[in-house]
Order: sequence, then C-alpha cells, then structure tokens
Amino acid sequence: FKQKTAYEIRNCDWSSDVCSSDLKVQLFERSSKVGGQARLAAATPGRSELGTIVEWLEQQCVAEGVTITTGRELTLDQLLEDDADLFVIATGASHPGLPTPGRGMSEEAIGLLQSHLRLASLADALGGAVSDGTVAVYDAGADWPGFNAARVLAERGLKVHYITPEPHPGVALEVTNWRLEYQALSDLGVEFHPVTQVVGSVPGGLTICRGYSASTHTLPSIDTLVWIDAPVPTDVLSTPLRMSGRTVLTLGDAYAPRSIEQAILDARLALIDR
Repeated sequence: FKQKTAYEIRNCDWSSDVCSSDLKVQLFERSSKVGGQARLAAATPGRSELGTIVEWLEQQCVAEGVTITTGRELTLDQLLEDDADLFVIATGASHPGLPTPGRGMSEEAIGLLQSHLRLASLADALGGAVSDGTVAVYDAGADWPGFNAARVLAERGLKVHYITPEPHPGVALEVTNWRLEYQALSDLGVEFHPVTQVVGSVPGGLTICRGYSASTHTLPSIDTLVWIDAPVPTDVLSTPLRMSGRTVLTLGDAYAPRSIEQAILDARLALIDR
C-alpha cells in the first residue's frame, strides 16, 4: 500500500502502531494527546509505566515519519472522501456507566437507582469528579479499572466499598500485581464484597445479593455508585467503510477489549505483510 490512514476518535488504542518508513501514514486522534485511556490509567497509583509505553510508541511513529494530528474528529463522510489504501480503525472501547436491563435489574430498578444515588463513571472516579462521601465501586470484570478506581478514591480519603460478582476481587489481574494492589486497597480500608450482585437500591443505599443466595440485603449509607461494566467496543466506522468497498482493519479494543500487550501484538501481526 502506498498510504495508510489510522483513524482514531477518542481512545487512541495501542494498535495504532502502524509505522513504516515505506508508507505514508496519517494518525488522527480526537483528544489533545495520543494515548487515550492509557494516559488516564497511567495517572493512577503504581501504573505510570503505561505512560512510558505510550510515549515510546509515539516517538517511534514520529521517527518513522507518521503524521499525527490531535484534537480532530473525523466523520464517516470525511473518511469516505479519503482515497487511502487502508483504513485502520482503532477507536477503543468504553465502560458502560449503567447496568443493562435484564442482568439482575429491571429497567424500572435502574431508573430508581439513578434517583436514589449519585452515579459516576470510571472517568469521573479517576478524574476527580467524585470527591466526598461513601462510594461503592461495582466492578463487573474484577479487573484493573475497578481496582484503579477503588484505590484512587480511597487515597482521596473516601470510604470505599468494592463490589464484584466474581469469586474474589481483581481476579483478572496477574498474580504479582493482584497481590500488591489487594494489599494496598486493604491498607486503605477498602471493604470487599465478592460474589455479590447489585439488584436494586433504596434511598442512600444498595440492594445486593451475596454469595449464591436469592435473598437480598441492604448496603446502607452509600452516596455514590461507580458502575464499571465490561468494556464495549467503540466502532461505528468499520462496517460502513467496508460496505463502501474500502479496505479496513479493526484493531485493539475497537475489535474486542484486550490488554495492551495483546493489542500491540495484534496490530503488528495484522500489518506485518502489508
């Protein structure tokens, strides 16, 4: 290919590593800096190495002659006007901030939840929008985002309850990291509620099911609920671009949520022969 366009709306996924001195590569990032969610995660305790990875990848792209444009969002119509030989869609994924009806909670229960408690997103929790009261962090995947949010909030001096339906908190973390993070959260006074589902709410509290029992309990004195569900790919571009006859690669979290290591590997394997 003589030209490639790596288009990214918001989250500047790791898989945008498509650099080659033999190609003309343009990278578009909606935010003011590349790195997206990685930069947000790198600002949390113990994860600064993620920022180093982003900076290294950016330096490699610049060294290979990639044109990086930040602060610009391209529409589908604009992309359809482009004559690039290949479009790389690496627009990341987002964490739903509300439960999905039917997964233990009805639509009516979700509506009540919004009136009974202050709801906050993962970005709110990490970015400083949650600064007082008692917080419940519901972490559906028991992964880094939930642990990050709980630790950041606890280090601000907030009382934090960590709730997950998984058998133990942080089950998706690597063993070494899990040990260190679990200890840090314990030392900060975070209360853990494993094998626990949020099924409803009362004013100023949550209705939960513990273990595998059908009986419910009330977790009282909750001011804010940070709901972190499994990430959902953010991609509204790949299908219409393919239907228009363009050659498209969808990589990283935009294809399916994955780790930074897997995203970088997938990108290199997908592009190595192009």
